[in-house]
Amino acid sequence: MRTAGRVVVAVVVSIAATATAACGSRAKAPPPAPTVPTDAASVTTGGALLTDAQLATFIAEHRQDAWYSLYLSTRKAGWAHIEMRPTSAGEPGAYLVQALAHLETNDDGHLSVMELSDVAYYAGAPPFGLVEKRQVETSDAGRTERAYRARPDHVELVITTDGQAAPPRKLPATAETVVSQALSMAAPATLRPGQRTSYATFDDDAEADQRTDVTVAAVADEVIAGVKVPVVTMELLEDGDSVPMRIRIADGVALAIALGPGLRLDLADRAVAQSAIEAVSMMDTSVPIDRKLGDLSQRDEVTLIVGAAGDLALPTGPTQLAERLPDGRQRVTVRRGPGAEVTAAERTRGLAPTAAFDADAPTIAARAQQIVAGATTDRERIERIVMWVYTNLGKDLSTELASASQVLSHGRGDCTEHTLLVVALARAAGVPARDVGGLMYEDTTGRFYWHAWAQVALDGRWVAVDGAWGQPVADVGHLTFDIDGRGNASSAMGTITIAAAR
Repeated sequence: MRTAGRVVVAVVVSIAATATAACGSRAKAPPPAPTVPTDAASVTTGGALLTDAQLATFIAEHRQDAWYSLYLSTRKAGWAHIEMRPTSAGEPGAYLVQALAHLETNDDGHLSVMELSDVAYYAGAPPFGLVEKRQVETSDAGRTERAYRARPDHVELVITTDGQAAPPRKLPATAETVVSQALSMAAPATLRPGQRTSYATFDDDAEADQRTDVTVAAVADEVIAGVKVPVVTMELLEDGDSVPMRIRIADGVALAIALGPGLRLDLADRAVAQSAIEAVSMMDTSVPIDRKLGDLSQRDEVTLIVGAAGDLALPTGPTQLAERLPDGRQRVTVRRGPGAEVTAAERTRGLAPTAAFDADAPTIAARAQQIVAGATTDRERIERIVMWVYTNLGKDLSTELASASQVLSHGRGDCTEHTLLVVALARAAGVPARDVGGLMYEDTTGRFYWHAWAQVALDGRWVAVDGAWGQPVADVGHLTFDIDGRGNASSAMGTITIAAAR
């Protein structure tokens, strides 16, 4: 199951880390922000909104230690913790921001606990740039550490899996600064609904900078704990996403952080945040359909009526046409066959090794060459890879592994691990590939389950394949929400409805 595992935890860390842009402290107040234009359509940059003096004060004085209850739909599935403070002796940089997410899942009676920690360190002098980022992912299956160190002309990545460090790898340079964490220094009195700003953050999934657009959605007085205080609501939209993160801030503290109705963090005392957790299961997050569709393996297309709270936008193209209906739902036709054209940029990214899809790992490269030896076309190479993964990888819903080489070593996993391995092996064999997330139909239960699969480039088009189900061409029961790590599947959890088109 995709969403109740690594992806949700990674999204929560992203929410927690990005949300610190709107999180402040109850400690000494910083100097007031410069007055902003009253024109609601005005656009500023983060650097223009906050002065170097304010950022220096932020780094020297700002501290935060906040705990949050983590909700998937209506179920409390874990907690998150955000810490912000000046660095201590022995730590890099001058200021750190740490986000920790904890999620519990229960499938087939097996309780799994997964945690992902993300720590960013920033310089103490202008432009207050990112110095280093460390990410640690732990689960029942192992431990993976990633260290990103900013150099003048690149970012150096070192991955350590179960104690074994891989050779350093060069990534594009980053323009991320502490501005991404300090926007709360803009006093409510200076903010106006509609005011916008943007900044760059280093995205560990894309392994490059991504733009985040911030909009002041509302500024209003509210009574909280018997006291009237100004509450600022900000919306943060990351590049490639369709649903913004929504954050409510009072007295410099984030009261609630939400990615749609499906994923939410609520401020709480530590004891409350860490108590009464209900482990989520695949059945908890699955979506029923009004009537069974039958065997879809031989169907060329299927049309569904999909509803979801919020303004969720489903990917649309040759193999999935999504049309908005007057009632807000979407009429989605899923077709079997080749999809959108592969652009030059997509081809380059689809061949590049990453921390998760480590196609350059010696074990992955060697296995790929063994699998495709003698194949004369990319289509034959992909069919061999998909069927090899399907046949040789054990099926284990409780597995949470962080990289393709780790999956190959352990020899087991759920759909996420199957996809990690298919994508990495395809890239190692010279065929562009990327991961896809969404819902897949299962006729025995008549339900759609969260699932991960892949797309590969064949004859200049993206073609869906599914290693977990042994499908060299995925059937039309695959409803796509996210492509290549971009999208908002988690935002709609618990609100999705699916009906067969009449």
